[in-house]
Amino acid sequence: MKARNIVRLLGMGLLAAGCSHQPAGHHGATAEGSARAANGTKAAAVEGRAPTALPYNPRGVDFAQAPEKIAFAGGANQNEAQPLWKTVLAASPDLFLFVGDLVDATDTNSISDQYKKLDALADYRNAREKIPFMAIWNDRDLGTLDGGADAATKAQARRDFLNHWVYVKDSIPFNRDGLYHAKLMGGQVSGKRRKRVSGPTMQVIMLDTRSFRSPLKKASEGPRRFAVNDDKSATLLGNDQWEWLEDQLQKPAQLRVIVTPIQLVATEPNAENWGLFPHEREKFFQLLKKTKAKNVLVLSGDRRLASIAKTDVKGWGPLYDVTAGPINEADAELENDSTYVSPVYIKENFGLLDIDWKRKRVGIEIKDIEGKTVQSVSIKLN
Repeated sequence: MKARNIVRLLGMGLLAAGCSHQPAGHHGATAEGSARAANGTKAAAVEGRAPTALPYNPRGVDFAQAPEKIAFAGGANQNEAQPLWKTVLAASPDLFLFVGDLVDATDTNSISDQYKKLDALADYRNAREKIPFMAIWNDRDLGTLDGGADAATKAQARRDFLNHWVYVKDSIPFNRDGLYHAKLMGGQVSGKRRKRVSGPTMQVIMLDTRSFRSPLKKASEGPRRFAVNDDKSATLLGNDQWEWLEDQLQKPAQLRVIVTPIQLVATEPNAENWGLFPHEREKFFQLLKKTKAKNVLVLSGDRRLASIAKTDVKGWGPLYDVTAGPINEADAELENDSTYVSPVYIKENFGLLDIDWKRKRVGIEIKDIEGKTVQSVSIKLN
C-alpha cells in the first residue's frame, strides 16, 4: 500500500478537533451524533414529550488532506423542503461550508426546535451523512433579524447552535464568547528529526459577525435601511477576534478561505454589510497587508442571492468575495454593485470551489438547482 494511502487511512480513523471522520454510509455513533441525541432526549423530558432518536450520523471532517472540491451556501428555511441538497451531493464535494442563516429562528419561542425541523428534512440528513460540514451563524440563527452583540436571544441561540454543531463546541475555548473558529486541512508532517510537510495545506477561517457587532445605525431618511457608522470605536468582530484573526493569517497555508456571513467587498446594496463599518472593513484590508497573507478567498451569505465581487486592495492585490445561497425560498430582487463581475443570480443556488493544487488554480462556480453553472471565475494561486 502506498505511503500516501496509509496516511489517509490513519487520518480517517483519528478524532480531529472533536469530529471523527465517518465514511459515507457508515452508521456508527459519532461524538456529534451522541451529544445531539442526548440533548434531544433532555429537551423532550423537559417539554413532557417522548424523546426522538437521532435519525442520522453526521460525517466528520478529515483534516488529514486538503480538500479539492468545496461547496458552500447560506440561507435555509427549515419549514420548507430543501431539494438543493440533492444537487450538492451530485457535485461530490469534499467539504460543505454553511455560511450562515442555517435556520430561520427570528419568529419563534424555541430556537432548538428549528434545528429539529432541519434534522427532519431527509435531503439535509442525507447530505450531512455523506459530506463533512463546517458552519457559522448569522442573524436568523441568532433569532434576531439584523441582530448583534445586544440581541436578547444571543445566549440561548448560542447554546442551541453549539448543541447542533458540536464540532464548534469542541473547537473553541470554553470561555470564548464568540463562535469564530478555524481549521487547517492537509500538510501532513512526517519525519522524526527533520520535519517535512507533504501535500498542500488549506485553512478555513469562520468569522463571527454577530457576537460582538455594535448596533447598526438606522438611516434617518431615504430608501436605505442603514447609515454608515463612522465611529472608530464601533466594531464588527471585537478586539479579541481581531487579535485571533491576525494570528490565524500568519499560519502557513497555500489557500485561505475566510467565511464572513455578511458581504465584505460589495457595499452598495441596501443591506447589512462590512461597508456600514468602514473602519472595520479597512482594518481587514490592512491586516492582509500586515500579515502578508496570500491566496485569500472570501465567502459570504446573508443576501439570498449569488454574486462574485472583486476589489483591488492597494498594496496587496485582488480580493474576491463570493456570495452563495439561498438553499431554498429564493425571494431576492436583482441588484447592482460596482464590484460585481457578473449579474447576480436570484434563484436557489450554491457555490463550488474546484481546487487544482498541482496547477495552482481555483475554479469558482455558482451552480443552480439543476447543477448548471450560472456564474464562474478562475483565480491563480501564488
